Amino acid sequence: MSRVRIVVEWVFKEVTQQFAYLSWKRGQKVFLQPVEKEYTVGVLLHNVHVCLHCPQIPQYFEQQNGHVVRPFDGGVLFGPPTLSEYLHN
Repeated sequence: MSRVRIVVEWVFKEVTQQFAYLSWKRGQKVFLQPVEKEYTVGVLLHNVHVCLHCPQIPQYFEQQNGHVVRPFDGGVLFGPPTLSEYLHN
């Protein structure tokens, strides 16, 4: 598996670790509960957590000033937004 694909899967792991109910099969009844809304709220709250705390994923890559840097050309890939930036956009 590629490095990037593994990192994308870490996000799903982090969401289900923070909100264990979302990965509990008996608690997720597709036609009886709003599963999509519950998972969307879980991801929203996970993103708020990422804005407030240092996430695991940027720690995996090399960093400079809180931004993830491409090791091959020095270009900035991304940095987590502030909470006010995230909630106002």
